Order: sequence, then C-alpha cells, then structure tokens
Amino acid sequence: MQDLVKERVRILKLGGSILTYKDMRIKRIRRRVLMDVAEAISDCSCPLVLVHGAGSFGHPEAKRYSSGFDAHGISETHWAVLKLNMVLVETLIKMGVNAVPLSPLSSSTSSNGRISTFMDYVLKEMVDVGCVPVLHGDVVIDEGGGACVISGDQLLTRVARLFPTPLVGSATATEGILDKDGNTIGCINSLEQVYDHIYDVDDVTGGMLGKIDELLKLAEEGTDSWIFSGMKPDGVRAFLGGVPIGTHITIGHDDSRLVRNGLGKH
Repeated sequence: MQDLVKERVRILKLGGSILTYKDMRIKRIRRRVLMDVAEAISDCSCPLVLVHGAGSFGHPEAKRYSSGFDAHGISETHWAVLKLNMVLVETLIKMGVNAVPLSPLSSSTSSNGRISTFMDYVLKEMVDVGCVPVLHGDVVIDEGGGACVISGDQLLTRVARLFPTPLVGSATATEGILDKDGNTIGCINSLEQVYDHIYDVDDVTGGMLGKIDELLKLAEEGTDSWIFSGMKPDGVRAFLGGVPIGTHITIGHDDSRLVRNGLGKH
C-alpha cells in the first residue's frame, strides 16, 4: 500500500497568497515561505506537477482588464505572472528540483472562460521523464474572441484529470477552509454546505468558493483533494508524503462526518 501511495502523481497548487503579499499593490514575494516550500518539494521523490497562483503578480493587472483584454492587457498580465513563475522555477532548480516552466498562454486556449485545449501530451511526457512541470494562472486566448483569465484552481483540476488516481492538494494561507469562527472545516461535500459558513474574498479568479467549486467537480468524478496551509512547510510535506491534512474535499461521506469544530457532529 505504501508503494502505491508513493507512486501516485502529486498535483499541488501553491496559492498566490502564500508565495506573495497578495493584497499589496507592489509586487513582493514571501521569500521565507518560498524557500521553505521549495525545500519541502525538493525532498519529494514522487512524480509531481506544480501549479501556482498569481497573487500580487497578476491579480492587479487582471482586475484592471476585467472588462476585456486588449493586446497591451494580455502582454502586461502575462508578463506579471511570468516573473513570479521564473522566481519559483529558479528557486526549485537551485534546490535540485528538475522544474520546467509551462505557460498556459503559449499552450492552451479557452472557450467561454473554461480551458478547451491543453498541452496534455507534453505535460505527461515531462512527468514521465522526471521533470516537474510548473504551471501558473494566466491570461489565455479565448476561442470566442479576445482573452480571459484561467485560474490556478481550474488548471489544478484540469491537470489532475490527466492522471489515474492522483493525489491533489491546494496550499493556501489558512489551515484549510475556515468557518466564520476561524475553525477548520474537516470535510466538505457540497457548495450548499458552506455558503453561509465561510468568508469569501474579492478575487478575480473566483475566490474560495471558486476553489471549492472546482474541487467538488473533481470529487464528483472520483478524485478527492485537500486544502491546507502552505505558510509552513509541514502541510506541504504531509501532502507530498501521502498523508494530507486540512480540509478534505470529497463526495458521499455521511453528514455526521462532514465537519469538525463547530459546523456538524464531531
């Protein structure tokens, strides 16, 4: 059983809120967190794909062009997220990780805001030869005309669908999904369950509800996921080691087991 856990491909999203000071107007990286996360990743011997959010490297630009991207908006937004991607990839390489950047703008398209074409073969081949692809939320060309933002959360689930029984995780700035009292919700199996129990944020890529929605769709297809804190390396190490902590996103659990710390029976 341990060998099966070890061989499962890890699909890990690093939230923009842990890699950057997301709410600041200036683009500033959380260097200590970045180094700690990179070190935890360097200890992982499993097949791995990384996705990261934009944080302060992209969200201001995406918000500025929320009514529509012109050529300058595409260029400016993509360049912003690419700078964060380059810093992360460079750090991982220095840690001994065979990280390879993959930009959605150059290899994907969307249709009405959803990914329609994707670099499936290339990404899987990279994993097969031992590389760690590093994708990021990005602006992509939309088949209906113009361009749109594709979030890291949408990329996370799109990549997860390429592999059998992947281990899927999303590292955020909190210890999973929190209720209004700040307690971690242990397990979530529907959006309705959490509408009145969490705080959402103003986020051009959908906020926390958008994240949960993406992961619930994946769970309906049979792939569970976990949301946990990436502010300290313990959460990332636990996930990569096959024993994820935080909030479990799944379908079909009995209501008595759905949550802990205040929203349901313990």
